[in-house]
Amino acid sequence: MKLHIKKEKVDISRTYFKTYKMRKLFAFVFFCGLFLGVYSQKINPSILLSNGDVVDNSHAFLDGETPTFNMQNGTSANVQWVLCLVGNKGEKLPAAESTTGESGFSFTITPDLFPRKSDLKHMEFPNDSNVYICASIELYKDGTLIDEMPLLLNVLPSRPKVTGGSLVGTFDYEAWGYYSLAHLTLSFTSDRMDNCIFVYYNREWDGEKYVPDWAVMREYMNVQRKSNNNYQLEYDGLDCDNFFSIIAENKYGSVNGDTICTNDYITDPEILDFLEKLHHGVGIDDISSDECEIVIHNNLISVEGCNSNDIVTEIYSLDGKLVCKNIAEKKIDINCLPNAAYIVKVNYKNKLLTKKIIKL
Repeated sequence: MKLHIKKEKVDISRTYFKTYKMRKLFAFVFFCGLFLGVYSQKINPSILLSNGDVVDNSHAFLDGETPTFNMQNGTSANVQWVLCLVGNKGEKLPAAESTTGESGFSFTITPDLFPRKSDLKHMEFPNDSNVYICASIELYKDGTLIDEMPLLLNVLPSRPKVTGGSLVGTFDYEAWGYYSLAHLTLSFTSDRMDNCIFVYYNREWDGEKYVPDWAVMREYMNVQRKSNNNYQLEYDGLDCDNFFSIIAENKYGSVNGDTICTNDYITDPEILDFLEKLHHGVGIDDISSDECEIVIHNNLISVEGCNSNDIVTEIYSLDGKLVCKNIAEKKIDINCLPNAAYIVKVNYKNKLLTKKIIKL
């Protein structure tokens, strides 16, 4: 009996041990099933558009399109979809979301999706004038992000690209510019543009060339649509060495075009040759005189060799504005003037002497 009892205890112990192992195995399989059930839920890479086309996330979504996203597998229990726009610093800005438990998600791309006064991340590609807004579709399960898909929204205007133009007017070689100011005709292209702003940049001399600074004049322009997305802009009031850009606008925002110099649209070879010499620092005295000479040293302009007190000296910016005038003074301090190029005109004995100077 003792041997029989001992044998029976061993059998019970082994049975319990086997049962315990089976319980652990069952628990492991159960939790693995839960884990795989959650994390196997993915966004289907095929996206259905309202016109019946099937695309993937390489498609650039346009204004008015209604894409539909679906789950690739798994159940929709406790699942939620969120459309996020990507901020300039990488932050996610929710724009639309589904109710909980939806296996699919759709929305229509309209300006209402976009939060006002938000700086959104833009993306551009070489040889592509389009400016894309970055977004993403996110899939949540029980409040946990389980999958996401990046998107590009092609709703902004494309960057204005100039296709041709001309700057026409009467060039005044004495004043080194157009007088009166010239007429600009410009052709350009921009997709999805509704309005146009013409932005004129102030210019500065950096010691070698004229460059735009950030003080700008903005003017809304009425442009003529020539065909499709080709436009023509006309503007009176520009000179040589002026810088400007075109800003294209629509209901989603605005996009700046490249900075342009009016010299690019001067076709008269004589004017171009004159400007080329001017930019390389070749000053021209309109009247050479053995009596007097305009000299600049340490930002002090001197009229040397002139014995007459009947002298008037005027200093003009290159856009024709009078910035300084002195009577009977042969030395003028220009330290108070901004660094730039100027035209100095000296009137004496019914003669006119002019010279271009550069204040550094």
